[in-house]
Amino acid sequence: MNNKSKEVHGNAEGMNNTPLISYEEVEKTPFTIATVLNEHVDKTEFYIMMGKYRLSEMLLDKKVAIIQAKEMTWNRIMQVIGVMHEELNQKAPKKVQTVHDVIKEKITNNK
Repeated sequence: MNNKSKEVHGNAEGMNNTPLISYEEVEKTPFTIATVLNEHVDKTEFYIMMGKYRLSEMLLDKKVAIIQAKEMTWNRIMQVIGVMHEELNQKAPKKVQTVHDVIKEKITNNK
């Protein structure tokens, strides 16, 4: 891991200033490890993410999360393709409908 990390602190009543979620980038990958502290059950879990997308189930060991993030399996490749597809769809301009398209759609839906 490198030194690039972020933390989210709890501020609800009764919570201390311990980070609830922290993020660390995995070196030489596009992935981040999220560390989640559940104060209610005194348990820390980890998951792999890319951008705003979670790619793995909750893991109990940070080393396992790092190893899985660095492994290039078909499952991981498909997850990355899915993330890229989602991002491209969000940035793609919306289709502009012509009057002809609207009329054709209404006729088709009324059948």
